[in-house]
Formats: sequence, structure tokens, C-alpha cells
Amino acid sequence: MTLPATRTRPLIWFETHITAGKNMVAHELDFAHDYDIRECPEVPGTGPMKVPVYYFPTPSGRPEHDGLWVEVHPPGHSPWLGVFGYGEPGISKVLSTPDSERVCVISGGRGYIVRAGNPADWANIPILPITDARPVPECGFILFADFGRLAAWGKSGIVWETQLGFDGLHITTVNCDVIKGYGYDPASAGDVPFSVNARTGGAKAGAITAGY
Repeated sequence: MTLPATRTRPLIWFETHITAGKNMVAHELDFAHDYDIRECPEVPGTGPMKVPVYYFPTPSGRPEHDGLWVEVHPPGHSPWLGVFGYGEPGISKVLSTPDSERVCVISGGRGYIVRAGNPADWANIPILPITDARPVPECGFILFADFGRLAAWGKSGIVWETQLGFDGLHITTVNCDVIKGYGYDPASAGDVPFSVNARTGGAKAGAITAGY
């Protein structure tokens, strides 16, 4: 995907950036990674930035400052600031990924996977809004959830995606064999347990079985 040219004109620094002791965002760097993620430094309210600024996605219909600010330091490359546009209500988190050169940023439920040394190389995570994200290094994937779907993201991208059809998922167990939890089923007006094959994404939800 192509990013807009780096901006050097004055920017306004809003309270949405990561900064020490304020609006802290969890960093879960469980996978080995070839970059550093740092909290954004305090900068003047206006004036040119000292490092390149990249927008994910291209600002269109939203203020340029509206998003989660993350500073990335890849070895052998210049550091850069990423402004990651918010999605729908959901979590915000920074994770390392099964690909040691890529970082995952979740901004208000919208997920991005970016190559640290080349921020023009990025992709959206096809789960929205992300309500849960769990690195599972021993299995080689990150598990993402929204209200009714699960997806596993591996080194080369999506490994599998499963639609469970619930109105809200709660994950209770994750290992390399099985993912378990429960979700609210509007039809029965109650919680229904589910079990998903961690290798294939095949699901058992109540009495419904799909590719397990």
C-alpha cells in the first residue's frame, strides 16, 4: 500500500499520543523482533517534526492528528512516527508479530501490520473492531477477535478466520491445540460455549460444527 509523502509542515500534537504516565498503551512484544517501540517524546504544539511522519491510512475525511501515535526505531533505518487512524470502539495495543521485521499496532479497534524498516509496506487486519488480541509465540500466531469472529495471523499473514456468529466473544483458553470461550447467542438469549481448532480454525459452537 502506498503512503502519502512525509509531511514537514506544522502539526498539532493532541492528547492521543503515547506518552509517559498518560494514555499509556500496552506493549506486548512476546515475539522476537528487530526494532524498538518507544513512547512518543514531548514536542512543541506546532513546528516541523524531527523524524518522518507516516499516516495509516492516508488522511481522508479525518484530521491528520486523529489517531494513535507510535514511534518506531528499526535497526539500520531512520526512526519514524506513525499516526494510526482509529477504528470503531475497541482495544489499543502494540504487539510484535511472528515476522520479526513487522509490528502490529491496534488503534481503537483497527489493526495494522507494518514493516518497521519500510512503513510503506503495510496491511490492515481484516477483523474490526478488534476486541481482543493475544500473542501466542509457541504456536506462531497472534489471535484476534471481534464480536463474532476469530482470526489467526502468522508470519505470512492470515492463517485462518472463523465466523462464530455470536454477539460478543469471551476467550478463556488459548493453546496450540484449541481455543475455548463463550459468546452471547441472541437466539437463545444466553451464553454458548465454543471450541476452535487452533491449527485449522474449525469451530464447534454449541450444537454447530464447521470444519473442525
